[in-house]
Amino acid sequence: MPATAEQLRIARTFEPVLLFHPAERYQMVDAKRWFENSALWPSQSQFDNKSKWGFGPDPANPAAVFPRAPLLPAGVASLISSETKPSQVNVSQDPQKYFLTHDDERELFLEFSGWEDSTDVTADTANKSANLGVISDRTGGGEFAAFRPRYAVEIVETEALERLIIALRRDLDFAGLLKSIANAPRIILYYFFYPGHDEDLLGCEVAVAKVNDGNFSGDWACVAVLLDGNTPIWLGHSTHNSGPIEVAVKSTRVGMLVSPWSDVRLDGTHPFVFVARGTHGNYLAPGDTPRPSYSPAGTDISKTSCGAVETGYNALRDAAKAANDGLGTAETVKDAVVAIAKVVAGAAIGGPIGAVVGGIAALAEALATDAPSVDVPSQLPQNEPQDQPPTQTGPNTIPVGRAILPDGLNLPADIQAAEVQRWLSSDLSIDGRTYPFVVLRNEQPWWPRADSNDPAGYEGRWGTRVQHDPAAYRCGMEFPDYRALFFRELAIHLTSV
Repeated sequence: MPATAEQLRIARTFEPVLLFHPAERYQMVDAKRWFENSALWPSQSQFDNKSKWGFGPDPANPAAVFPRAPLLPAGVASLISSETKPSQVNVSQDPQKYFLTHDDERELFLEFSGWEDSTDVTADTANKSANLGVISDRTGGGEFAAFRPRYAVEIVETEALERLIIALRRDLDFAGLLKSIANAPRIILYYFFYPGHDEDLLGCEVAVAKVNDGNFSGDWACVAVLLDGNTPIWLGHSTHNSGPIEVAVKSTRVGMLVSPWSDVRLDGTHPFVFVARGTHGNYLAPGDTPRPSYSPAGTDISKTSCGAVETGYNALRDAAKAANDGLGTAETVKDAVVAIAKVVAGAAIGGPIGAVVGGIAALAEALATDAPSVDVPSQLPQNEPQDQPPTQTGPNTIPVGRAILPDGLNLPADIQAAEVQRWLSSDLSIDGRTYPFVVLRNEQPWWPRADSNDPAGYEGRWGTRVQHDPAAYRCGMEFPDYRALFFRELAIHLTSV
């Protein structure tokens, strides 16, 4: 279904002004186009082990492990029935949803341009990093040029918001939130898909010889506007977590910051958002910013661990999962892991790293006798992870690389852009395929379902899995539920002021 006139009006009224760091190398791409041009891989548990990816050369001979092959090669997946060619597979028509859904033991991921060392998965390939240089080059022009710059927008009306908030009330007290949006609330979510993500763990090249430990393909970001009727009242802007990626078998890879609309720099109804180099964290002001942590208890043990303590978390998570049957209920294990996280985080702040490792080892042993060991280097950096939005270089000068503006807007005098682009906020039709920019989850299977009323949508990762990545730092993201992230953060904010 094409976008309605009202959807177009709402989306364009609050389109953000995005201001990028001069060194940003990725252009946003259309998510559907990315899916169509990617190979679809399944993976079994031990997801960072390449022998678990895809299929071996002979299904009748399980001993023949390599080379591995994807479920669907690039260009074979079709997402809309009317667009499916004879040589393609319509991934939404499978009644078992094998091409869309996954679980704790089986997951899906998209592979675009292979890995840094090879496009293949063999016994001799390393497959440790996404092929980000080629990804940047391919998506910087050619087949993706017609889609630039482009977002996807989801407009969630009052009735759907009420269902969401009812579900979230199991986790938090939403009384203050409900009072603040009592007059026909709705939310506009602008989704940005980046083909790559660059994130150095500061100092880790010295501590553990890993310079690019946070780099991956398939990165999502979001800016959200909460309306009270037609009046904007809150802005949400996504950032990536500086803490453990997965705790208690629950992903905390991204989060949302929320700000009152009155605190946002605006041009009319359009908010200014400064985008961090490589990580695509969204901020309301220029200048380096400590990356927020969405770890348990609001603490972050990763800031001085170079990912080593996150590996401890991962080991602890696996031990907790293995001990689940013995302890009786998943909730018992979850509570134990969260409590352990608080202890570990407290020990990590200002304490010797040996105490942290000892705590992880002892507590993991209490959960499972065969808990994995954790190696942590003796020397660790002390600086916090920083996001790098454009930097103000003078009292009235903010140089940026790329600026993306709504139609009719011009940059103010204090912002100097190397390149100005205009939002392509409309549906597209290219090569006999349609590319809608308004998210309709009941019609578009590349989006995960919003609730049980929606048909199944794609739940997998939007970039490659890689080897030796137990903390899930260097593999593609799943699409986050930014609606829930926004309202949880807003509820916490309202109850803390």
